[in-house]
Amino acid sequence: MRYFVTFFIAVIAILAICVFNPPEPAENDRTLKISAYLYDKSAADPNEWYENKDMRFELEELKPGEVRLLATPEAIDMYNYNILFEYEDGIVTVESDYVQITKGEHFAPWYKLEKGNDMARNYSDRIYGYNMYLRSSGYFTFYPIGSGICSYAEFDEKIPAMGPNPVAEIGQEYYVTVKAFHDDSDEFPVAEIELKFVVLKDESIQAERTGFSHFCSIELIEK
Repeated sequence: MRYFVTFFIAVIAILAICVFNPPEPAENDRTLKISAYLYDKSAADPNEWYENKDMRFELEELKPGEVRLLATPEAIDMYNYNILFEYEDGIVTVESDYVQITKGEHFAPWYKLEKGNDMARNYSDRIYGYNMYLRSSGYFTFYPIGSGICSYAEFDEKIPAMGPNPVAEIGQEYYVTVKAFHDDSDEFPVAEIELKFVVLKDESIQAERTGFSHFCSIELIEK
């Protein structure tokens, strides 16, 4: 009986410690949040935008496995696809073989400027590449090469200054690898996903003439 009482008291003591001293949240509880400018889920065809320039869109968090219609940058008065990455007190890296990535001052979204503003600075202050990182939160912009009318890119080995510009085919897929790290010392990411862009059919006269499409879908794929 004496041993049973001792055991019972020990159990009560352990429970009291757990209740009054809850464990600190693990660092792994931090989550990577990615948001893009998306048309409403009720929109079935992005070409509806030509008839309804007020077609509803908003900045929404991407959910795994959901294929969504990206709002055309022209509707938002932006260049390229501006995507927000949020990972508190951590590091986010983005990398792609065939999607040119840009970042601006303070990782702000890339809005078009009205005439009379410093247009040259809006382009020249940006950094272009295929492998970038940020700390905590900010916007990267993405140009799937050859995919869009409302886009801006820097010439490089994949986007030649001379000769015809690359033009994407309808249904062409592009991938961006996204990794999240707690800090610079991490050898392996705590989260890794892919963003999948797919070029959609553009039924405008401009698209028929140039071959470029205003429209892409996006999907977040967990790895």
